[in-house]
Amino acid sequence: MNRLLLSLLAVLLLLAACVPGTLSIRETVSGVFVVGYIGTSGQVLDLLELRGPNIQPSEAYGFLNLVSRSGSAIVFTSQLLTGVGNLTNTGMAASIRIAATVEDRGVHLVVVMRGEPPRDAASLNARRQLVEVLDDRFERFPLSDEEAEGFE
Repeated sequence: MNRLLLSLLAVLLLLAACVPGTLSIRETVSGVFVVGYIGTSGQVLDLLELRGPNIQPSEAYGFLNLVSRSGSAIVFTSQLLTGVGNLTNTGMAASIRIAATVEDRGVHLVVVMRGEPPRDAASLNARRQLVEVLDDRFERFPLSDEEAEGFE
C-alpha cells in the first residue's frame, strides 16, 4: 500500500512540474510581459543595454536601437527595413518600440516589458528575445498573482 501511495505521489509531482507555474512569463491582455528575477536593477539594465542591440525582432525590421536609459528603465526602437516599407498596408508597423521597466521589490525584481504596437508579432518577438537574454543570466523569481496584475 505504501509503495502505491509513493508511486501516486511521484506521478502527481511530475504532473505538477509540467503545468505552467508562476515562473512563466505573465502576459497581460494588452501584451505587457511581467517577469520576476533575482538580481539588481543595474545588472538587468546593463545586460539589456549590452545585448539588446543584437536583437532583430524579425527579418522585416532592423536590430534594436537604444533610445534611452534611466535608473529603472530602458527603451529600444526598431525600424521597418528599406524595401519592406511598401508592405505597411499589410498591417506591419513602420517602427516598433520596446520599453523595459525594472521595479526593485527588495528580495526580487519585477521586470515589465511593454511594446508598441503591443500585439505586433515583431514587438512580441523582440520582448521574448529580451526575456531570453535575462533568463540566460538571472534566476527567475515566482511572482504572486497580485504582483503580476496591474501592469496594463
